[in-house]
Amino acid sequence: MISPDGRYINEAEASGREGRNDCTEFCTASGYTEDIPGRTKVGEPLPVCENFIYDQQRDTVYKIQLINIPGIKDLPDYRRLSRNRKRQLRKMKTKSRLSVPIWNAAGTMAV
Repeated sequence: MISPDGRYINEAEASGREGRNDCTEFCTASGYTEDIPGRTKVGEPLPVCENFIYDQQRDTVYKIQLINIPGIKDLPDYRRLSRNRKRQLRKMKTKSRLSVPIWNAAGTMAV
């Protein structure tokens, strides 16, 4: 994803197994069987994603470290009041993932 001003480029790289099966399609226009991508297997671990930002002006690549973001593992206020706090804390140990950045109009900040 490129920022509106064209200075920054966001890149995400996934590594690990995708967890997809190829399914055989028997009725095809060619008359031969063909493999088509199937759905993700249930219970398969998600691939590990790494996110980078490339600054074209400085010719520099920055790796986004999610662990360095303050409050990334904190429970929201509405969940702190719940009786199932232990279960919620176990859920917070899961890994965080980033999605596509949303840039402001000037292209100077992203969420």
